[in-house]
Amino acid sequence: MSDLRVNTTAIAESYLTSPASQQLWNVTPIWQPQAAKELRLMAPGDAPSGAKRIIEGVIALFEAKTSVQHREAVEIFEHDLLWDGPPVRLSNKGHLRLATYLFKYFAHLNIRPVALTISEPSPGRTLIELDAVAVSFPHRAWWLPATLLLPQQVSKNVHFKIGVRGGLDGGKVELFTGRLTNFPPFLPLPLRTAAGIAMGALPHAIEPLLGYAFDVADGGHYYAAKRDAAFDARHPGSSNPTWDWVQDLAHDLPNWAKEQAVIGAESAQAVFGKTYTNIATTISTVINFYVWLFTSAWAAFSGLASSAGELVGSVAGSAGDMISGNGTAGAGRTSATAGFGTSYTPGGQAASGAYGTSGAGAKYYKGPAPMTTPTIMARPVAATGRAL
Repeated sequence: MSDLRVNTTAIAESYLTSPASQQLWNVTPIWQPQAAKELRLMAPGDAPSGAKRIIEGVIALFEAKTSVQHREAVEIFEHDLLWDGPPVRLSNKGHLRLATYLFKYFAHLNIRPVALTISEPSPGRTLIELDAVAVSFPHRAWWLPATLLLPQQVSKNVHFKIGVRGGLDGGKVELFTGRLTNFPPFLPLPLRTAAGIAMGALPHAIEPLLGYAFDVADGGHYYAAKRDAAFDARHPGSSNPTWDWVQDLAHDLPNWAKEQAVIGAESAQAVFGKTYTNIATTISTVINFYVWLFTSAWAAFSGLASSAGELVGSVAGSAGDMISGNGTAGAGRTSATAGFGTSYTPGGQAASGAYGTSGAGAKYYKGPAPMTTPTIMARPVAATGRAL
């Protein structure tokens, strides 16, 4: 998945043009929609030799058929690039080579240049905008009846943007975008990226294994010769090729798996690292907010509960004191009442022995002083002589 590690956004932004920086050939440098056709009426035959080299190299990649032709054609491209030509989006030269090679099993493509413009959007970079007619020849196989319904050829006007790093005479292509003229991309970006992984990144990861099938399909020995050259370089004059091959497989397979794991991890980090960081930050913010909200609510609830507990305790204590006071007063009054038959001191004060006889009432009483009974002096009655 190494194509996902390339910063394709930076490549695309390097070739953004403005009307002031656009240098057109044989026309007035004015960029207006109504004058678009006039600005691209320069014939490809009148272009500089460097532009011809670039255009012919790109067309050679479209028209290549065998593995050898594809490998020769991609030499004009940078290793890290941005290729966004539907239906695939790629950013690695090896992936581009395999994707275009596999595409030839679906259709052959012929590109006929019509007009072009050349501009320098930034120092050291040149942008070629090419209008062309793309003629596609779909493969129609008798063993796949559905393909017989396809037309023999389809012609469409296309617009290409080719970004060259360095001068046109010796630079390499690092940007290629293509679309149908006056039509938006017919596949969304996620699908184009997925198609690029399926047709470029994955086949590139298992290319040594697919090489056997490619040699059979091409009727050539490109991958076989490549394997033999690598084996001879590793085991010159081998006396037991089979055993050496088994040893190589045991050594290379774990290394290949480790390499692909590293590439996948780096690709995931490059593509999803920022997204994961943003998601993690958002989740952390939400969690912190709810933790703060719960903590504040719990603190408020605890404060209210504590205040309510103190209030209830205070009320209960006051009620208890009142209940305790009324109980002792009652006991005191009972004792005082029960002491009416005892002796009283002169002056209306109850003798201490009277209350001591009745017990706890006088000892524990905390309320008002006990009610006293006035002393009534006895006076004689003349008729009977009895005392009242």
